[in-house]
Amino acid sequence: MKISFEDLCKDDAVVGSTESRDLSVQDYSFSYESLEPTAVAKPTQEMEFNVKCSLTDPEILKTLGVYVDIEQWSTFVEPTATRKTKGTFRVRRTTQMNGQSEYTSTDKLFIEKENSLGYSHRTEHNVVITKEHFDTRKLLHDSGQIKRRYTLRCDLEGPFNGYTWEIDIFYSKDGQLSNACMIEMEVKEKIDQEMPIPVGFTKMTPVQEQVAKDTIFTILQ
Repeated sequence: MKISFEDLCKDDAVVGSTESRDLSVQDYSFSYESLEPTAVAKPTQEMEFNVKCSLTDPEILKTLGVYVDIEQWSTFVEPTATRKTKGTFRVRRTTQMNGQSEYTSTDKLFIEKENSLGYSHRTEHNVVITKEHFDTRKLLHDSGQIKRRYTLRCDLEGPFNGYTWEIDIFYSKDGQLSNACMIEMEVKEKIDQEMPIPVGFTKMTPVQEQVAKDTIFTILQ
C-alpha cells in the first residue's frame, strides 16, 4: 500500500489495517503505563544492541502481526573539547494500529559507547508529553525519520533467548516502506556476543549502511 509522504506526518495517519488491536503486550517498548502527560522523568538503564539490516524477505512481515508507526525527531550530541559526554534527545509520536497516538520526549546519555558488536549502555529518561509539546519540539531538532516497528521474541538457543527483537522498517520519501531497517534488542546485562539476526533479514555492509544513512534513515529535515 502506498500513501503520500505528507499523510505519514498527519496525526491520524495509520498505514495498513485500522482494525482495533489489544497492544497491552508485555515487553513491547511502545506500551506505556499512562497516556497522561507528566513532568516526572524516571531514569532507566538501557543496555541494547543496534544492528542496521536489510529486509530480504518482505513476506516475513505478514507473520509479525502487531506494529506501530513512529515519527521521530532527534538531535545527537557528540563530545567536544569542553564536554566529554555523548548522547541524544528526541521527541516521538507513536501511532498504534487502532489510530491512537502517544507522544514522548526522551533523553539518552551514553555510559558505554556502541562497540563493534552494536552494543551500548545508556541512561534514559522518558516523559509522556502533549501533542502541542511534540509539535513545538520537533521544530527544534536537526532531523527526523518515519518508521514502522514490529517486535519478535527470540527463541534461539543461547544468551539472547527470551529477549525481544524490535524491528524498525524505515519509510522512504515517496511514502513506501523501504528494505532498510534497524534491528534492536534490549538486554538485562552485557553480552559479549554478536546479536543474532532474525530470519528474513541480513546485516548491511558498510557501503549499504552509508547509502541508507544518506537516503533512508534521515528523511525529515
